[in-house]
Amino acid sequence: MVKISDVPSKYSLESFEYFINRNLHKNLEKEQEVTHRNKARVVEILCSLSEALIWSEQNRSNLFEYFSTSNLPSLLTHILCQQPEREVILQLLQSATLLIHNLTQESTKTFLIRSEFYSELISQPFDFTDEEIIENYSSLLKGLAVNLSRNQLLECVLTKHYTLFTGAMMFFNYPENLVKTASRAVVLNILKLNDQEVNSFILESGFFFNLANSLRESICTLGKLKNPSISKLEESAYDVQDTIYLINDIISQNNQDFNEKALNMLKILVIFQVLAGSIVAIKPNSQHVPIPIALYVLTQIMNIIKHNEFCRFLREVLFAVEVPSNYEVKMQENGCSEKSYVEDVDEMKPNMIYDNIFQFLRCRDDNLIALSLNLLMTSIVRCEEKEELIRLGILPGVKDEVYLKWVSLLGEIIGADYQFRFLTCYLACKLLKLLYTESILLSSQLTLQIMKNVLSKRIDCLLQTSNRQENRSSFGSYFENEWRFIKNLNWSEQANLPIHFISPSLDESSLNIPLENRNCFSDSECVITEIRLFFLYRELFLHLYKSRIHEINENPLKNYENSLDISKLYKLDDKNFAQKAKIRVRCKEKRGMSSKLLIKDEHFFILLSLDERNADFYRIEYCVGMNRIQMTENSDPKILILNLYGTTKIELVFDETMEWLSLKNFYEKMLRNSTMVDLKKIQSFINENKHMVNKVG
Repeated sequence: MVKISDVPSKYSLESFEYFINRNLHKNLEKEQEVTHRNKARVVEILCSLSEALIWSEQNRSNLFEYFSTSNLPSLLTHILCQQPEREVILQLLQSATLLIHNLTQESTKTFLIRSEFYSELISQPFDFTDEEIIENYSSLLKGLAVNLSRNQLLECVLTKHYTLFTGAMMFFNYPENLVKTASRAVVLNILKLNDQEVNSFILESGFFFNLANSLRESICTLGKLKNPSISKLEESAYDVQDTIYLINDIISQNNQDFNEKALNMLKILVIFQVLAGSIVAIKPNSQHVPIPIALYVLTQIMNIIKHNEFCRFLREVLFAVEVPSNYEVKMQENGCSEKSYVEDVDEMKPNMIYDNIFQFLRCRDDNLIALSLNLLMTSIVRCEEKEELIRLGILPGVKDEVYLKWVSLLGEIIGADYQFRFLTCYLACKLLKLLYTESILLSSQLTLQIMKNVLSKRIDCLLQTSNRQENRSSFGSYFENEWRFIKNLNWSEQANLPIHFISPSLDESSLNIPLENRNCFSDSECVITEIRLFFLYRELFLHLYKSRIHEINENPLKNYENSLDISKLYKLDDKNFAQKAKIRVRCKEKRGMSSKLLIKDEHFFILLSLDERNADFYRIEYCVGMNRIQMTENSDPKILILNLYGTTKIELVFDETMEWLSLKNFYEKMLRNSTMVDLKKIQSFINENKHMVNKVG
């Protein structure tokens, strides 16, 4: 809300009357129309007028009463109808918007919406090729829609012959986001009125036909992007999502007539003709989009639209073994009238979409597999009736042959020799977890066999990888990092596929994409992913069969740093240090060189500093296990550079070259030993898991 300064003397009733008579009336009476000669003065007067009226209400003055009883509103209408200079039109729109946003008294707003000035303003044929006029016009419409009470808005819609609605519809799909959002807010608020006369007008206006076509065009625009950048892809995908959210907002009003019309048009123009048609078409038509985009948009619709009957229909279209015979016909059509609808028929035919989704899951296209898995995942999570999933064969109990087919396919994905992205395998594991029903023997036996085979295979591969000479130095750090990564996974959280999955033309190597969401670009990334998948499958196995096994849940490379309490102070004769060699070194820090005491230990890098308050005591600066340390090559024979945890750099400066060389050789040897010790611990841990898997039956 605009806040005018507290007590401007020029806004007394006397000065306001003078302001009206002298500045506005006199100036405008001199000119029959606003021209470029006086337009700046008129703009100034209009701006001052809106400020004065807002000040009047905020300061409980009666200036608005004077304004409403004068002929000033008629003068504003007169100015507007002259089709004045662009600057004056913009100021009229801005002043009208300011008033409707900032005047809060019901009587004041009622006067404004009943005035001829506002009637003319929202129905004027402005130059809508001018972006600034469009922005200000749409802002005015939104101001009316969101600031009026229900009865005031209803009156405004009916008495202005729906110009508020038709004006907003002009910019319903405007490319500039602020204008489009404002226009859609106006339309949504009018739909929320739920007045019989307004409802009849909207139903007969073709709005829902245009709404479905708007979504259809956004999807087709997304599908026609050629070699898009990631930002362009995100922008187009956002437009699609925005319209889906609008449809859901309309549906959430629970207006049965609106819902029937909106969802019927959505089924015909979008679901059947564009999305389903794109999945099954042998020869694509003009309305079809690439299959990854069709799968992506179907997932968005399933995730966003909160209408049980519609979502049930969509799951049937996607995952039923057989569907009504007219579905295939609807997929082959292109366009329809707004009176079209999906008829009920008794004849059933094999579902081509169901068959194609199975084919996608069997191919090696990582994008198609992940998108198909995510669609299935969303369909299951959004289903409120378990019986529906049982009828479809997604869960066991009725169509067990279909259920077995789903579970076997998921097993093929996670057990494939070809290395898919981690996210793809994670989705398959989440689905296996959702489909698993321990109480049903069929489900329990099949899933157990899959998990035993997959995990055993992964264990054998990991043991081979750990024995390769080129992997030994880094294997321990990779192993520990991936342990933490998997432990931090939130299995209950819905996975959102990154947008690059829908565009195979994007070069993943040029994008800053986390490893879990892309393919591996190096041998080291392949090793990391292999370790990560082992932990993923192990985690799923432990979850499914925790009642049958003794869980091995301790990190074999657990951190031993707590054997010394870093918060405590120590004397050098403490049992932890008494028998160990101690070397004085200098350490490079931001504030300069500082004196430190290095404890020569076979298992830890320990660096002490003298406590400033207790001369006989030392505090622990670092106590880091050897497996967390890396040495950096350095040409200076008196400087030893160590990296702790791969992030913290320590530079130690020695006075004597021989002392430096001795410590360098010592740490090199200890690091080699630590690497081999860690490797043996890891391999022992992996073998323990192998025994655990074999015991479960």
